[in-house]
Parts: sequence; C-alpha cells; structure tokens
Amino acid sequence: AVTSERFLLRANLPRARAAETLSALERLYRRIDASCPASDLLRAPEGLLDVAYFGTEEDFRRHLAEAHPDLSWAPPFFDASDRMTHVVDVGEGVATTTAEVLLHEATHQILHARLGTGRPTADLPHYWASEGIACHFERLASDAAPRRLERAREAARAGRHVPLETFLQYSQAEINGPDALEHYAQAASLAGWFLEGDEGSRREAFWCYLAHVEAGEAEAGTFAEFFPDPPAAYESAWLSALRGAQGAR
Repeated sequence: AVTSERFLLRANLPRARAAETLSALERLYRRIDASCPASDLLRAPEGLLDVAYFGTEEDFRRHLAEAHPDLSWAPPFFDASDRMTHVVDVGEGVATTTAEVLLHEATHQILHARLGTGRPTADLPHYWASEGIACHFERLASDAAPRRLERAREAARAGRHVPLETFLQYSQAEINGPDALEHYAQAASLAGWFLEGDEGSRREAFWCYLAHVEAGEAEAGTFAEFFPDPPAAYESAWLSALRGAQGAR
C-alpha cells in the first residue's frame, strides 16, 4: 500500500502508475473543494480514504471474493459499508474508461466521507444528484468531449429524456434500470448545468441540495427547498442549453 495526503492506495500496479493514480485522486479532491462555494459544507474525512485498485480481472475477483463475497461478480464500485473504492482496469468501455471509473467511484467515496451521515440513500428520491456529480467529476480524467454529454444531447433532441419532475423522484433502482446509460447521461448533463450554467448562479443551491441527498435526508419535496421555480422551468432552461451545447457541460 502507498499513501498520499488524503488517500491510501492498495494496488498491484507499477510504482510510477500508483503514484499517478494518487496524484489523480488528490487532484479530484481539490477540484471538489474548489467547486463547493459553501466552505463549511464539506467536513474533513476521518482518516485516509481507502482505494483498492487492481490491474487484472483475476486479482480483482480474488479481492472481492475475500472482501465482498456477495459482490464477487460486481463491476468497480464504492461501498459505504467498508467506505472503500474497489476498482479494476476496465479498458475502453461503452460509457467510461478506467480512469473515469476511478474518479467516478472516488467522487462517491469523497462525498460520502464529507457529507454522508451513515443513513442509506439508495431507496430515496433524488438519487440522480449523487450519480450526476460523480459523472461530472469523472470528466477530469480526459480532455476529450464527454461521451455522456453527447448521449444526453442525442436523447434530448429525440425527446427521450425523462421529464425533470419525474427524474427527481428516481431512486437508485430506477436510475440503474433498463435505460441506465441514458439516465446517467442525463444526470451528468443536469449536474454540469446546475453547477456551471449561467456562470454558476445555481452552484451553491445545488451543493446544499446535494448535501441533503448524500446525508440520506432526501424527500419528495427536497428539490423545492433549494430551487424556487417549478422543475419544468429548470428543465426548459437546461434543454435549451443542452441543445445549443452552451452551459450544459
């Protein structure tokens, strides 16, 4: 295992690659800090953030068989019960690369450590915000045009996006349903728009909303506590930006 200021990395990777991985994780942590305008919202984690990263599928499966026998089949994930990110090289996938997967799952880990309360969130509404911000920060892994944004734009132009009023009420199971790729793309685009659109005018409200989601406090009306207009008004503005490729990042 090797460590940095905020992370402990358990990896069977070459030393140079392990160092690069820790640098990427530290950069992610700093970018999350920089994005949040409410300085007292993100608390300091208790101890180092633990990441298990394996270069081969065989080693990853062996690790999961010991650490999570019930999840020995799983793709890379962050687990709230052991507060660890578990990752393996995935190559060039349909939606994400290995570097993007690492930052996606580490974003969940960082936000759980800094906003979570131990209450479960998977069965609650507004789960899109948790996945959306993880998708947003996974983009730090690449300078290429985000594939999720392209997918979201295509869905919007074809009228296949989920109306925001409905999307807000989705739990994890609904986000991860048959249309998961489009749901993740929509969540990524929405999160980017709430954070960066119109010069970040909705950023602080979004972070406060996200804090409630991550803390397991989301209820049906949570969105309205932070955003005064009807969901349809935000949906219209988001779609306009997305279709024009301006502000919906």
